[in-house]
Amino acid sequence: SKFDKDPSRTKTFTGNHFKNKEPWEVSISHERFMGPEIFFTPEIIKSPAVPLPQVVDKCIMNCPIDYRRRLYSNIVLAGGT
Repeated sequence: SKFDKDPSRTKTFTGNHFKNKEPWEVSISHERFMGPEIFFTPEIIKSPAVPLPQVVDKCIMNCPIDYRRRLYSNIVLAGGT
């Protein structure tokens, strides 16, 4: 992927385990961009999951009709491609 080719996009986190004080290291590159994508496009991980916007819509439609307009007006779903 394009993120793997650019080492400046990789972040490395290090630390020590709080109980046994063993050192640990985690490198994250394109995963930090792909994680939130799963909520909007679950088929990228070949999962039968329902996309987040559909889940939110179904939840609101199960609420009393008097609350729906207010609930819809307070939602911000950002992301996805």
